[in-house]
Amino acid sequence: MAIATITSTISSLNAAKDIVKALMTARDSLVESEYMLKIHSVAGMLSDARDALYEAKDEIREKDERIRELESILAKKNALPYAVKFGKAAYLINGSGAGCGVPYCANCYENKSKLVDLNLVLNRVWQCSSCSISIPKIDVRANLTEAEFLEVSEKTPHLIRYLDH
Repeated sequence: MAIATITSTISSLNAAKDIVKALMTARDSLVESEYMLKIHSVAGMLSDARDALYEAKDEIREKDERIRELESILAKKNALPYAVKFGKAAYLINGSGAGCGVPYCANCYENKSKLVDLNLVLNRVWQCSSCSISIPKIDVRANLTEAEFLEVSEKTPHLIRYLDH
């Protein structure tokens, strides 16, 4: 929309310029009332052009803010280490490509680009301190080893999904 506003503003300014040129060359031949009418017309065009430019400036500022916001989100996502979803938790990927270590909240990793530890509550459920999701203890490995990961990934690959960030 800002481009259309700027384009119409340029057209208005060109029309105003043409009227001013005509006024400069025809001043002696115009009756004073015609002359004043044309001056008011130019003043109106210039006022409209100014308003349109302010509107375009505001629109561009809003888009620049949105771009900065999206760049910030992308930078946060790119700063996250790579992870794999194993069952219902996320685990960081080690140097050999296996998910291992302590469990993280897969929900926060995928939806909020945050790496949040899961905490074992009353030795029954794993809970995220950020999104409050609860996962039964049986669905999460407390300290996944590379060997466990590789064994499960061979037998039941559908349980493993590499997460985008």
